[in-house]
Amino acid sequence: MTLGIISLTVVISVILGVPLGLRSALRQGTRTDRTIGTLSLVALSTPPFVLAILLIAVFAVGLGWLPAGGWSESWPDSLRFVLLPSVALAGYLAPQVMRSTRQSALSILNLQFLEAAEARGLSSASVVLRHLLPNSALPIITVIGVNAAALLSSAVIVEVLFGLPGFGLLIQEAVASRDYTVLQGTALVAAVGVVLVNFVCEILYRIIDPRIRIAS
Repeated sequence: MTLGIISLTVVISVILGVPLGLRSALRQGTRTDRTIGTLSLVALSTPPFVLAILLIAVFAVGLGWLPAGGWSESWPDSLRFVLLPSVALAGYLAPQVMRSTRQSALSILNLQFLEAAEARGLSSASVVLRHLLPNSALPIITVIGVNAAALLSSAVIVEVLFGLPGFGLLIQEAVASRDYTVLQGTALVAAVGVVLVNFVCEILYRIIDPRIRIAS
């Protein structure tokens, strides 16, 4: 359950953060850039558990669109239960992805290979998708890898709020019963998970950027 929530959080953060970061970089200094920057600052300043409570109050209690907690045994129905927790965690990760994308894109925008692509007659969308975005991808992967441990710790708290059967509920029950063996086991699994995430990031570096493969 915890792995599923974190995976969906990463997907949501990339879907939101990368386009907003590119948009902010391409509109540097405009009202759009300032608006996106302000919204990302507000989201980043809001703790995930506070955002989770707000999401429950609005989308579960107020509008009734999504469940406020619980779990379903079948996978298609389970997506409804993990959506709000993943959005709450994405409020922490998506602004960092956005900022990283913006900063990386700004450092590339004035390079000659982009000017050469435009001189060959490529459309603005082709230049962004085929040249600007791939060269801005490595810092995005780094942000996700660096924040793996923070995502895991935040997911534990969010799972308790939504009553989901994951690391959060397991740790809560272990603390209540003073089961130190379970606590040590969860800490070990979490540490291994963080190491694996960073290992996957290293592999993605080599896949995305051929210069890393050549240098090694």
